[in-house]
Amino acid sequence: MIGRERYYPAHPLQLAGRALTEASKGRADLVKVGRRMLRDVADLSGATTADLTLVRRAEVVLQWIAAQADPAATPATRRAANEALERLDTELTAEDEAAEDEDGDEQ
Repeated sequence: MIGRERYYPAHPLQLAGRALTEASKGRADLVKVGRRMLRDVADLSGATTADLTLVRRAEVVLQWIAAQADPAATPATRRAANEALERLDTELTAEDEAAEDEDGDEQ
Protein backbone atom coordinates (compact mmCIF):
# COMPACT_ATOMS: atom_id res chain seq x y z
CA MET A 1 0.00 0.00 0.00
CA ILE A 2 1.72 3.08 -1.21
CA GLY A 3 1.30 6.09 1.03
CA ARG A 4 0.20 4.09 4.06
CA GLU A 5 3.61 3.03 5.22
CA ARG A 6 4.86 4.84 8.27
CA TYR A 7 8.05 6.88 8.04
CA TYR A 8 10.65 6.12 10.67
CA PRO A 9 13.56 8.54 11.04
CA ALA A 10 16.91 7.00 10.30
CA HIS A 11 19.24 9.92 11.00
CA PRO A 12 21.51 9.04 13.94
CA LEU A 13 20.81 12.25 15.85
CA GLN A 14 17.03 11.86 15.46
CA LEU A 15 17.26 8.32 16.77
CA ALA A 16 19.39 9.51 19.69
CA GLY A 17 16.80 12.18 20.45
CA ARG A 18 14.15 9.49 20.72
CA ALA A 19 16.38 7.46 23.06
CA LEU A 20 16.93 10.41 25.42
CA THR A 21 13.88 9.75 27.58
CA GLU A 22 14.97 6.19 28.26
CA ALA A 23 18.58 7.18 28.92
CA SER A 24 17.55 9.97 31.30
CA LYS A 25 15.16 7.70 33.20
CA GLY A 26 12.37 10.23 32.74
CA ARG A 27 14.22 13.20 34.22
CA ALA A 28 12.97 16.21 32.25
CA ASP A 29 16.03 18.31 33.10
CA LEU A 30 18.36 15.73 31.56
CA VAL A 31 16.15 15.37 28.49
CA LYS A 32 16.39 19.13 27.97
CA VAL A 33 20.18 19.12 28.42
CA GLY A 34 20.50 16.09 26.13
CA ARG A 35 18.48 17.72 23.35
CA ARG A 36 20.63 20.82 23.57
CA MET A 37 23.80 18.70 23.43
CA LEU A 38 22.54 16.78 20.39
CA ARG A 39 21.67 20.08 18.68
CA ASP A 40 25.20 21.28 19.37
CA VAL A 41 26.59 18.06 17.89
CA ALA A 42 24.44 18.61 14.80
CA ASP A 43 25.43 22.27 14.50
CA LEU A 44 29.15 21.67 14.94
CA SER A 45 29.36 18.54 12.79
CA GLY A 46 29.98 19.24 9.13
CA ALA A 47 27.34 18.45 6.54
CA THR A 48 29.61 15.77 5.14
CA THR A 49 30.18 14.06 8.49
CA ALA A 50 29.66 10.32 8.15
CA ASP A 51 26.67 8.73 9.87
CA LEU A 52 28.99 6.41 11.77
CA THR A 53 30.73 9.45 13.29
CA LEU A 54 27.36 10.95 14.23
CA VAL A 55 26.33 7.65 15.84
CA ARG A 56 29.50 7.65 17.93
CA ARG A 57 29.00 11.28 18.95
CA ALA A 58 25.35 10.69 19.87
CA GLU A 59 26.36 7.61 21.86
CA VAL A 60 28.79 9.71 23.93
CA VAL A 61 25.96 12.13 24.75
CA LEU A 62 23.55 9.31 25.64
CA GLN A 63 26.13 7.60 27.85
CA TRP A 64 26.77 10.87 29.69
CA ILE A 65 23.03 11.39 30.22
CA ALA A 66 22.63 7.81 31.46
CA ALA A 67 25.54 8.23 33.89
CA GLN A 68 24.00 11.41 35.29
CA ALA A 69 20.55 9.82 35.62
CA ASP A 70 21.73 6.65 37.36
CA PRO A 71 21.91 7.17 41.13
CA ALA A 72 23.87 3.91 41.44
CA ALA A 73 26.57 5.04 38.99
CA THR A 74 30.02 4.88 40.49
CA PRO A 75 32.29 7.91 40.53
CA ALA A 76 34.54 6.12 38.04
CA THR A 77 31.62 5.69 35.63
CA ARG A 78 30.68 9.35 35.90
CA ARG A 79 34.31 10.40 35.49
CA ALA A 80 34.66 8.24 32.37
CA ALA A 81 31.46 9.74 30.93
CA ASN A 82 32.72 13.26 31.69
CA GLU A 83 36.08 12.55 30.06
CA ALA A 84 34.40 11.13 26.95
CA LEU A 85 32.22 14.23 26.75
CA GLU A 86 35.26 16.50 27.11
CA ARG A 87 37.03 14.60 24.28
CA LEU A 88 33.92 15.03 22.12
CA ASP A 89 33.86 18.75 22.89
CA THR A 90 37.53 19.06 21.95
CA GLU A 91 36.92 17.13 18.72
CA LEU A 92 33.94 19.30 17.74
CA THR A 93 35.76 22.52 18.61
CA ALA A 94 38.76 21.51 16.48
CA GLU A 95 36.47 20.54 13.60
CA ASP A 96 34.62 23.85 13.84
CA GLU A 97 37.87 25.85 13.93
CA ALA A 98 39.18 23.94 10.91
CA ALA A 99 36.00 24.76 9.00
CA GLU A 100 36.36 28.44 9.93
CA ASP A 101 39.98 28.41 8.75
CA GLU A 102 38.91 26.94 5.41
CA ASP A 103 36.25 29.61 5.04
CA GLY A 104 38.80 32.31 5.83
CA ASP A 105 41.28 30.94 3.27
CA GLU A 106 38.73 31.07 0.48
CA GLN A 107 38.11 34.80 0.84
